[in-house]
Amino acid sequence: MNEMYPAVRMRRLRTLKLIQETRLSTDDLSLPLFIDENIADKAPIESMPGQYRFSIERALKEVSEAHSLGIKSVLLFGIPARKDETGSEAFNKEGVIQ
Repeated sequence: MNEMYPAVRMRRLRTLKLIQETRLSTDDLSLPLFIDENIADKAPIESMPGQYRFSIERALKEVSEAHSLGIKSVLLFGIPARKDETGSEAFNKEGVIQ
């Protein structure tokens, strides 16, 4: 046996984050909103069950409701009325999100 090898190996006591309590509050949540200029109210997104595309007016109501529930952040995704190969609506100062 190697004399350099310690007989006792000291180990640090580490807290295991895997077993610690997880706390989640409305401060940790963000509401994704898909705003579509082509619709009048609300339409489901077929590829994302439980998610909807909203008109601008309906999106304002959704934000108000989310705020009343304590959700403070919103992620906006715009679906413009007109699309082209270069994505020029992203630079339109009067665009759906801008």
